[in-house]
Amino acid sequence: MTKVLYRVLTVLSLVAVSSFILQGCSSGDNTGVVYPGGNTPGTGTGDDDGNGDGGDDPGTIADPIDWTVDSSKDQVVLLVKRDVYSDLSAEIEQYRQDVEENFPNVQLNVLQGAWTKPAQVRETIKQIYDEKTLDGIVLVGNMPMHKFYMHDQENPNPLYYEDFDMVFDDDVLAKKYGSEPAPKVWVSNLRAVSNPNLKGINELKAFFKKTHDYYSGSLQINRKALFIAGWEWPGGAISASASVAQLFPDGNDRVVYTYEGGADPGTESTGATITNYKSAFEQNWTLFYIQVHSFPKGHDFDNGGHISSTEVGQMTTSSVITINHGCSGGNYLGANPDINLTQAYVFSEGVGQCALGQVRTGMVYGHEKVYERLCAGDYMGKAYFECKKAAEAEMYSQYPDGSVIGGVIMYGNPFVKIEAE
Repeated sequence: MTKVLYRVLTVLSLVAVSSFILQGCSSGDNTGVVYPGGNTPGTGTGDDDGNGDGGDDPGTIADPIDWTVDSSKDQVVLLVKRDVYSDLSAEIEQYRQDVEENFPNVQLNVLQGAWTKPAQVRETIKQIYDEKTLDGIVLVGNMPMHKFYMHDQENPNPLYYEDFDMVFDDDVLAKKYGSEPAPKVWVSNLRAVSNPNLKGINELKAFFKKTHDYYSGSLQINRKALFIAGWEWPGGAISASASVAQLFPDGNDRVVYTYEGGADPGTESTGATITNYKSAFEQNWTLFYIQVHSFPKGHDFDNGGHISSTEVGQMTTSSVITINHGCSGGNYLGANPDINLTQAYVFSEGVGQCALGQVRTGMVYGHEKVYERLCAGDYMGKAYFECKKAAEAEMYSQYPDGSVIGGVIMYGNPFVKIEAE
């Protein structure tokens, strides 16, 4: 078995780590105006369809919401544009069957539409929630995505959909929000490419095939967890490893690469280096935690190592679940035209199914909830939901002026879990 590279050291508080990262990395002027009457549509720029007309009245652009709800099951709806569905109908139907067979407590419905603006998508989600009930949403392809400006950049903002009652100062590109976040549903993004004008059909076909192979048990996956953390943040990796001991009770199945902290980055054999990263990914993993300096297009490791998002996407090995803590590692807007870093862990040849990332400066706040819910037997959609609520609560407590959102985003298949041994 793989030897655990684990040192006895003082475990840093995760709260302290979060605070350190936020205070050490945050930048940018986030000024803006919240309009007392609520959203002010049509004033934004940069909407996904490129027509510049912003978030106007959504209108009726989706198919009828006419399914019968089984109240004993989680209600999840897959939203897909009609032209994308026409290219992926067989794959989407197979995916729906696989999900409902493997998760008998889930009812997955498919809704087609012709959404071109975030406000339209938001209105559809709210309508489903009000008329049918709703737990989660899966957005397929280049669905319109709301944006929030902070830290001197535009950031994808799924919170706009997850809390459809929040007041933002614009329905396309917001700078402020005016009400306390209270996510009502979780959102996963099956967005396989970073360019918002591309559908990514070939990449999605490959992903759906891989997902079917995953559910059929034909992928070779080691039931092991990997934790890599830079010298500033050893406590996070060590604590996360301990948090999933219930799922990986053999200590040899939880591999940790980190340093003891402090100014000295340590030695090549124990740390978060590119050499150890590449060596670790000579095999597939079930769970992967990484916390090193990152950006939308890559990781920077200790001792000067680097790997690009394109290289990650070309790897033939991966992890079923990835928690990518790197700053802006989940911001696909900042990666265009290359694949985004967190996307790359999912939409590649490897076994990757689901990944959480951060769109802005910071980490995956609330990630402790992910391990807690996975240990309780939840699938990733539900685990992410608890994580997202915790992340938004933390950011609102620090920035009650509405200038900063939590920024956690989920890519890939939300219907994965880790069975206890």
